Amino acid sequence: FDMSESLTEMRRAVECGYWSLLRYNPQEQKLSVDSNSDFDKYESFLDGESRFRSVKELKGEKGEKMLEKSKIDAKQRLEFLKKLANNN
Repeated sequence: FDMSESLTEMRRAVECGYWSLLRYNPQEQKLSVDSNSDFDKYESFLDGESRFRSVKELKGEKGEKMLEKSKIDAKQRLEFLKKLANNN
């Protein structure tokens, strides 16, 4: 992607759940999860990244399964982070 679009690309990564947006307040020892992920956009985000698009192209069905596993992992990671935040 065009490096002048870095902020837009980062926003897309957060919006689709690929990356979680977090805050930690050490004075209160409080973790906050600021991202609300729309995992319906996950595959579209990956398709826009050449490193992931090449996995699909080179590995075929196996690559598709790997990227689907990535989506499942991202969902589980977000749920884990939300649990940590709620336990503060």
